[in-house]
Amino acid sequence: MPKPVSSLARFLTGAALALCVCAIPALQASAFDKVASTSSPSGSSASGQGDGDCMTMGRRPEREACFAKRSDADLKACERLKPNACVPYKQMFQADRQLASLNAELLAKAKQSYASYAEDDAKYLSDITQGLAQADQTWRAYRDAQCEVSPFLEGMSRVEAGDVTEACRLELTQARIKELKARISSL
Repeated sequence: MPKPVSSLARFLTGAALALCVCAIPALQASAFDKVASTSSPSGSSASGQGDGDCMTMGRRPEREACFAKRSDADLKACERLKPNACVPYKQMFQADRQLASLNAELLAKAKQSYASYAEDDAKYLSDITQGLAQADQTWRAYRDAQCEVSPFLEGMSRVEAGDVTEACRLELTQARIKELKARISSL
C-alpha cells in the first residue's frame, strides 16, 4: 500500500509544477494549453467567445464536453503535466452517454418483457418507467455526493479534489454500466 502523501508535500509538488510551467516559456504554449482550449476544429469556441480553457469552465458537463473534443495526443500531453487532469473528463463524457443509452435499453427491454402484466395492472409499465427514472436520478445524486467528499476524506486539498472527483465519478459510472448490462442480459 503506498505511503500517504502529506498535504504540504502535495502543495509543494503542485507549486513546483506551476513554477516549472510558468518559468519555461516553451511550456506556456504547450500541448496542455491546446488541450484546455475550447475552440472547435473550425476555430470558433463552443461559447462563441474565442479560445478558452476547459478547466475554467464552471459547470462539469461543459468541461466534460470540452475535453471530449480533444484528441488523444493532446490529452496524453495534458496528463503528463498533471495526472487525471483531462482524460477522466473525456471518459466521463463518453460513459455518461453510454449510461443514458443503457438506461433506455433497460426500460425498453423491461417494457417488452412485462407488457403482458399490463393486462392485469394498467399502471405496471408506467411504474417501471417512473421507478427506473427515479433510480437513475437517485443513483446519480449518490455518485456525485460520494465523489465530492471522497478526496477530502483522503486528506486532499481543494485544488486536487476536482480531478480526483471526476476520476471517482468515472469509476462509479463504469461500475453502474456493468450493473445495467447485467440487468439487461437477465431480462
